[in-house]
Amino acid sequence: MFERFTERARKAIVLAQEEARRLNHGYVGTEHLLLGLLRQEEGVAARTLNSLGVTLKEAREQIESMVGRGEEGTADQPPFTPRSKKVLEFALREAVQFEDAYAGAGHILLSLVKETNGTAAIALSHLGVTPEEASVEITQRLTVADPEDSAYARSLRASVVRARVEGLLVHTRCGVTDEERALPQALRVDLEYMYRAGEGDEIEETVDYGAVLQNVAGLLEREEFRLLETGMRRVGGHVLEGFPAILEATVRVTKLNVPVARVVSGVSVEATFRR
Repeated sequence: MFERFTERARKAIVLAQEEARRLNHGYVGTEHLLLGLLRQEEGVAARTLNSLGVTLKEAREQIESMVGRGEEGTADQPPFTPRSKKVLEFALREAVQFEDAYAGAGHILLSLVKETNGTAAIALSHLGVTPEEASVEITQRLTVADPEDSAYARSLRASVVRARVEGLLVHTRCGVTDEERALPQALRVDLEYMYRAGEGDEIEETVDYGAVLQNVAGLLEREEFRLLETGMRRVGGHVLEGFPAILEATVRVTKLNVPVARVVSGVSVEATFRR
C-alpha cells in the first residue's frame, strides 16, 4: 500500500512510528500520524495545521495528556491500529477524488480530520480546530499545486485518466425465476474507470479497453445470477482485480427485457468500486 504514497507522506508515516516509540506505545494510532505530519514543517499538512494555530509542541502535550505514556520495552516496529489503517486507506481515496496519482501528506491529514472518533481529531478539537475548519483549509491547499509532492508524483498528476465504455451488450442467464434464467438474455453494461496512464505511446502505458471489454463480457457470459446487483458487484470486483492500474470503477448494469406488465426500456443498477 505504501508505494502509492508520495515520498513525503511515507516519511510522515515513518515519523509517526518514531512518535509511537517515543511515547512507548505498542501501536501506531491516528495521534501518532498527526505528530508525524507536524514534524515535517515544510509539508502542506504541517503548514495547514500551523495556520490553524496548532504546533508540534502543543499537539504532543495534548496527546500525551489524553493517552499517556506506555511502559518501556515496546516493539521496534509497532503495528498500525485498525483506525490508523483506515485513515491511510481513505487517504488513497482522497487522492483519487483530487485526481492525484499518489496520496500525499495533505490527503492523510484530510482523512485524519474526517475520522472524527479518532484520537487525532479529538486532540485537534481540544486545540480549537474543528474537523470542518480543518477540512476546508486543507482542501483549499490541495486544489493548487503544492511542492509537497515529489517531482515524480507531480509528473504523473496529469496522467490520471478517466475512460468510459458505453453500451457493451452481453447475453447472460439472469433473473429471479427459473424461467428467466432458462435462456441467456441481453444486459447492457456501462463502465467508467479511472487509471494511471504512462507517458509513452504504447499500449502497455495504458489500460487496454479491448481487454476490459473482453474480460467483462466473458465474466458475465459464463456466470448465472438472480439479481442485477450480483452481476454489478462481480464486474466491479473483477475489473479492480484484473487491472491493477485502475483506481476506481463505476459499473452500471441494465436489464433490457424487463418481465413486468408495463412498457419500460430497461432497469439499471449502478455502484462505484474503489481500492
